[in-house]
Amino acid sequence: MNTYDKIGLNVKKGRHNVSVFVTSDALLHVFHVVHDDMLKDIEITEYVQKILNHSVVEFYPGDDYTQYEPRGHYEGDPTLEKYFRCMKWLSRHIFRIEDKHFPEDSHIEMIQAVMI
Repeated sequence: MNTYDKIGLNVKKGRHNVSVFVTSDALLHVFHVVHDDMLKDIEITEYVQKILNHSVVEFYPGDDYTQYEPRGHYEGDPTLEKYFRCMKWLSRHIFRIEDKHFPEDSHIEMIQAVMI
C-alpha cells in the first residue's frame, strides 16, 4: 500500500494538480527531474512527448495535442516556443462541473479547480 492509498482521495486530487504543474515545468526546462517518489507513476513524460510531437488527437475527455504547435510570433524562438506550449497546456486543462459521461469525476474536478 503506497502513501496515496493511505491518505485517500484528497491527496489524489492534489496529486493531479501537482502533475499539471510538473508537466508545465517540464515544458519550460530541458533538464527536468521529478524529485517526489510518489509522482514517478504520473505520465509526465508521456504528456510532454505528446505536446512536443503535437500530432495526437484523443477522444474526450482527452486532449487535441495538435494545438500545441507554436505559431505566430512564438514560432522560431526556442524560449517563446516553450512559453507557448506551457501556457497552452495550462489554459487547455478542463475542469468539468458536470459530465453525463463521467459523473463520478465531476466533484473531484471541481475540488481540483478550487485547489489551483
